[in-house]
Amino acid sequence: CLACDARIMGCVKCSQNGDQCITCAEGYYLKGSACSPCGSAIVYCLSCSQDGAKCLDCHKGYYLESNQCKICSFKFDSCINCDRFGCHSCREGYFLTKSFTCESCGKQIVFCKECISFGEVCTVC
Repeated sequence: CLACDARIMGCVKCSQNGDQCITCAEGYYLKGSACSPCGSAIVYCLSCSQDGAKCLDCHKGYYLESNQCKICSFKFDSCINCDRFGCHSCREGYFLTKSFTCESCGKQIVFCKECISFGEVCTVC
């Protein structure tokens, strides 16, 4: 006997004869009798509802807004990881502020290229 997921990619529960999927794994949705990745229904979607109509979480570097995954840097300049409320990490040369936005290390400390501690400590000039 083959395991269900070996017959149908992304499937965790299939019909008795194994040719139709009933329940898909996280990151997949049921499309007909097979499973499709959530990102095929909603671009950059990491997990979605079982019918693929609603995105629940986006890939790193994207945030969920109005059932779409949008790139962090559109909402938060120089941000590489965020959610809809704020940035969680910034690209090199920027630091995360207490208000969850990114600011240039050089703005806080003249000639600073990399910094830590909310831009208070320069690590590379």
